[in-house]
Amino acid sequence: MKTGGSVLVWVGLAVAIGSLFLPVSIATDGYTAGTGGRIVNLSMLQSQTLAFHGGIALFIAGIILLSAGAVLDALAAPAAAADADTDTAQDEVDDLPHVARWDDQRGEARVRRRES
Repeated sequence: MKTGGSVLVWVGLAVAIGSLFLPVSIATDGYTAGTGGRIVNLSMLQSQTLAFHGGIALFIAGIILLSAGAVLDALAAPAAAADADTDTAQDEVDDLPHVARWDDQRGEARVRRRES
């Protein structure tokens, strides 16, 4: 997911930046007042805008995939660490230097010290 996201980020940036260099004007034959023989073509301008917006959409999708990959990796790390721990709960209690147990007859907690 992270690899796909990084690819989308770079492709989106390339498309967005590349779209800024698309031509949006055409040469005219004849007289055009003050434009030097070129006029802006709205169809070409629309194509440039669509390409730019498509590049930005790819960039945003890549950022979302990168973020989701990082979140999934962060969530998977504690689960992998928990799988590596094979001690049971009783083993964990036995490793403590003293254990508090509830005494039903007295109605209180009693501490049992382990002899080493």
